[in-house]
Amino acid sequence: MWGAWLCAISPLLVTYSQEARMYIFLLASLAAYSILIFEWERTNRLSRLAGAVVILLVGMLFHTLAVFGAFLVFYPGLLRGDRRLLFFGAVAFLLTVLGYELISHWISGFYPPGLDSFRLFTRSRSHDRF
Repeated sequence: MWGAWLCAISPLLVTYSQEARMYIFLLASLAAYSILIFEWERTNRLSRLAGAVVILLVGMLFHTLAVFGAFLVFYPGLLRGDRRLLFFGAVAFLLTVLGYELISHWISGFYPPGLDSFRLFTRSRSHDRF
């Protein structure tokens, strides 16, 4: 009992838990995505593939590194040599990339434009004519 209490108030463990907390949702979304991809491979139900894409897009809303899991949709088609699975995997991959671009564009709208958009640091060509 004392050991649990000491771990709960240990500054080192509290700091470590604060750092690891942001990766928990990444792990959970990629695990659910992988489960649905392998269920799609086993059952050939497109609803599982659609669910996997939606879960990956939700995971990308919270953690951008989830985009690297998108390549997993090619695995069932490549493993079995089935062109149909490979085609649906490619469509799911393209939808994921399109979703990533939309999410990235949406999130970048919350930030102010950079200084180059105000043309403060660009030189005019009229000053170069000596």
